[in-house]
Amino acid sequence: MHARVPSYSVLRRVMVNLDYEELQLVFNKWSQHYGVIPSSEWISIDGKSLKNTVSNYDNAKQNLISCVSAFAHQRRLVLGVKMMSNKQESEIYVVRELIDLLDLTGFEVPVEQWSLYG
Repeated sequence: MHARVPSYSVLRRVMVNLDYEELQLVFNKWSQHYGVIPSSEWISIDGKSLKNTVSNYDNAKQNLISCVSAFAHQRRLVLGVKMMSNKQESEIYVVRELIDLLDLTGFEVPVEQWSLYG
């Protein structure tokens, strides 16, 4: 039997029915098993919107889910993620929560300039 790549429909169904909060918890627990990151390591934090989660895409009341992640450059490792709904919270507050959650005090964390005004 040959392995096949799942079809678009299958992948879309999985993404639509995915419990993002549970995924976040499981991923963060899993990523903690990769040891202590030295404070000299550069950490980048950025959010990406999940296209399949948009609602009301054609008006100002649109809502979507974003995944904010922290990435350690030298180890090439995602340290943690936090999901957010853009209608309920801003990315800068989620970034701050992720820094606290991952205990990244003292790390060099470059942020996008617009994030400073949130």
